[in-house]
Amino acid sequence: MKAFVLFALAPLFATSIYAADLYSGYEGNAFELTSGKMIYIESHYLHFVDATLSDRVVLYRCPNGKAFGRKVMRTKGKPLMPEFELIDARFGYREGLATRPGGLTVFYQASGRKREKSDTLDASRALVADAGFDEFVRTHWTALVGGSSVALDFVVPSQLDYLGFKVKWVKKAAIDGEAVQVFKLAPSGILGWVTSGLDVTYADSDRSLRQFAGISNIRDLSGDNYETKIEFPKSKRVAYPDASELNAALKSTLVNSCQ
Repeated sequence: MKAFVLFALAPLFATSIYAADLYSGYEGNAFELTSGKMIYIESHYLHFVDATLSDRVVLYRCPNGKAFGRKVMRTKGKPLMPEFELIDARFGYREGLATRPGGLTVFYQASGRKREKSDTLDASRALVADAGFDEFVRTHWTALVGGSSVALDFVVPSQLDYLGFKVKWVKKAAIDGEAVQVFKLAPSGILGWVTSGLDVTYADSDRSLRQFAGISNIRDLSGDNYETKIEFPKSKRVAYPDASELNAALKSTLVNSCQ
């Protein structure tokens, strides 16, 4: 049974048949920050090997439930800097980070009608990419909650580069009676003067993401990144018995419009 699941996922999710594989997922609703209108749904499917996150598939869904975007991510032993590719079928937009013949490559393609742009990054540098930020917060949890500000270099595919950011603790709060910690991610230097950054909220109990507020990686119909508040309630977290849900997410047909 285990070997069959692994072969079904190869080569993207190839791993040892002797590893302890666990599968889980969670879901969040994204609301427009100003109007409060729900604009899309995020469905996350996770694969852990020996209790360490190995792979993640995210489906971005229209409010009616149909998927318009997908992100596939692999940690490759680097939980802070996973390789990933995001595709938005509404525009043909692509962005990501991958190891290519020329080295560690950051790339993006603004639409299906435009050529991909890419550049190489210093693979030896301690970078943070995409959802690797969650692991960064967990790694530095004690220092952050203790009041320290922690710097990081975050990969920004649309800039074909990484930018300097800092993370700091904001406050302790509660969501649906659950104790949470709120942190702020903001650009370092001059950029930090002109943008408020984004706020991320994690549960005290298991340090899992509960809320995100700020600029999303998903774009509106004019091509601008949404400003969102995304809620990830504890009730939407689930354990799966096998890779079936993750496989289905990987194979889902993407629609080119939410209309």
